[in-house]
Amino acid sequence: MKRLMLMLVFVAACGSKKEDPPAPTPTPAVPTPTPPPETGSGSAAPAAEVDVPTEADFEEEASARITEKTFEAELKTLETELPQ
Repeated sequence: MKRLMLMLVFVAACGSKKEDPPAPTPTPAVPTPTPPPETGSGSAAPAAEVDVPTEADFEEEASARITEKTFEAELKTLETELPQ
C-alpha cells in the first residue's frame, strides 16, 4: 500500500510541469496487529506424554495386601484418610 502511494506521488510529481510540486498528503498510520501473548510455561517444547496410573495398575498390589483378615483394618484406614 505504501509503495502504491509513493508511486502515485512520484508519477504525479514527474508528470506536472508546475514549479512548486504539491506536497504529498500524509497517509494515516495503520497499526500493525500484534500477536497475542503466549500463555503457559513459556517453553516451546511439546508436553511429554505422562503414563497416568489406572485401577489395573494397583489391582495386583491391592489383592496381595488386602485379605479376608485385613480388609476391615484397610477399610478403616481408607475412611480416615479420605475427607468427609
